[in-house]
Amino acid sequence: MKKIHFDPGHGKKGNPGDPGAVNEKEGLIESDIVLDIAKRVHRYLDENYQGFVVQYTRTDDTFLSLSARSKKANDWGADVFVSFHINAAGGSGFESFIHPNASKGSVALQNMINQRAIPTAAKHGLGEHGIAYKKGNLAVLRLTHMPAVLTETCFLDNAKDIALLKNDDFLHDMAVSYAISIAEYLGLQKIEKAPNKASVAPDKGKVQMVKIIHKDKKDPLAVHNIASFSQKSVVGHVKEGEAFTIKRLIENKEGRFYELASGLYITASPKYVKVIYK
Repeated sequence: MKKIHFDPGHGKKGNPGDPGAVNEKEGLIESDIVLDIAKRVHRYLDENYQGFVVQYTRTDDTFLSLSARSKKANDWGADVFVSFHINAAGGSGFESFIHPNASKGSVALQNMINQRAIPTAAKHGLGEHGIAYKKGNLAVLRLTHMPAVLTETCFLDNAKDIALLKNDDFLHDMAVSYAISIAEYLGLQKIEKAPNKASVAPDKGKVQMVKIIHKDKKDPLAVHNIASFSQKSVVGHVKEGEAFTIKRLIENKEGRFYELASGLYITASPKYVKVIYK
C-alpha cells in the first residue's frame, strides 16, 4: 500500500492558530479552501484508484507547526507529501515548490503535478505565476524525508483568481489534476468501473439497501441533493451503521453515486458504503 500524506496548510484553531491568507470582504480563508481541495483530491483517488492509504496533517481546523507536520509524515513513512496552499500579497496564477536540494523523486512529482495542473488552470483562464516550477527553502519541504511538493493553487486577493476560488468546477478540476498526478507518480492501479451508463437500475425482485461503513466521526459521510461531490450540494451527513434503500446507481464525470429512495444521493464507493439485499 502506498502512503500519501496530505498537508492542508495553516488552521485557525490552536495557540497560536493560523488561518493563512484571508480576504474578509470575499469571505475567503486559506485554511478552509486548502482543506476542501485536499479532501476533493482524496475523494477522487478513492473513487478511481486502489492500493493506497491517505494521512492528513489535519482533517479539521486545528493548527500544527511546520515541524510537527513534517514529523507526522516522516514517522508514518509516507511515500509522498503534498502540501496545499493558496497565495496572496499580489499576483495571479498557479505555481508549485520543491526544495532547492530536492531529490529526484520530488523533481519528478513536481513535473507530473505541473504538467496536469498548468493546462487545467489554463482551461479556466488562469496562467502561471511567473514560472510555475519554483524552488524554495520551505520548512515542510526541507524537513520531510520523502518526495515533497507544495502547491499554490491561485491568489485570493486577485479578482480573477477570487472568481475561480468560488467556482466549484475549477476546484474540482484542479483537485482531479492533483489526484491523477499523484496516482501516476505512485503507479496506483485504477478501479475497473462498469460501462459508462447514465443510470443502472437495481436487480429486479430484490430490494437493495446501502449500509454506511465509513467510520470517521470527525469527517462524517455527506448526503447530497444532486449527484455531485460539491460542498454546495451537501444537505446532511450519515453515520456508520445506518442503511437506506437504493433507487438506482448513477455514473457521471464526478464518479459513482447511489440515488436513494428519498431522492438524495450518496457516494457508491465500496470504501464508504456496502450494498446489502433483503
